[in-house]
Amino acid sequence: MAPAPGDFAGVLRLPAGADVTLRPVSPDDGGALQAYVRALSQQSRYNRFFAALNELPPSELEHVTISTDTASWRSSPRLASSAHRW
Repeated sequence: MAPAPGDFAGVLRLPAGADVTLRPVSPDDGGALQAYVRALSQQSRYNRFFAALNELPPSELEHVTISTDTASWRSSPRLASSAHRW
């Protein structure tokens, strides 16, 4: 995984006591993100993206993984509705 910009990385302690490192998505995460979307059931993909898709279109995958503006990925039409779920 690519290192996160220092200003955006953080550690979250879960209620069970485990620590989870949070960081922005990077271009290196494109394959993992695409694999995640492909692994969703057809119904889950429809519920999440309000469309019948098998994977993220290349333009949206690039928009999500390349953007350095933390708010810009939420402006993606397909991802805006599901951003709170990721």
